[in-house]
Amino acid sequence: MSKIKNRIVLCVLLTFVVVFSCACDLVKAPDYYELNGDDVVTSFTKVVGDRKVNTKKIEMTNAVQTISYSYKNVVDAYGDAEKYIDFLTGEEDFYYNGMLNMDESEDEVSLSKTSPKDEEYEITVTVIYNVNTKVVKIVVEREKIIE
Repeated sequence: MSKIKNRIVLCVLLTFVVVFSCACDLVKAPDYYELNGDDVVTSFTKVVGDRKVNTKKIEMTNAVQTISYSYKNVVDAYGDAEKYIDFLTGEEDFYYNGMLNMDESEDEVSLSKTSPKDEEYEITVTVIYNVNTKVVKIVVEREKIIE
């Protein structure tokens, strides 16, 4: 009887381990960040390849929609960030907000463009990276332009 009890306990524990280890990867990286008004921005992983999502956050406050993805264990955070920024400025017509000063260890670069779907809105992509923590965070916002 004791052996059967031990096997049942072991099976239950293994089931919990499998379920909880898989739960870490439940957030899948999207191909596109989809914003209100049918605006889309090509995702970080669509440009640089598969990366594990650390956190995902989507919120709407005061008519500003924010989509935030943090990617963990990025081997070349600087290189990936640079490749993504080059793609956005080349293929998707984003322009730099402010000064560009990409430090090779950590930085935050902000890019913007007017929404191609509705010229009353601006889309901003902020790329934040840190080579020491091996994290790249992408924040995409859609906000009404105030004149």
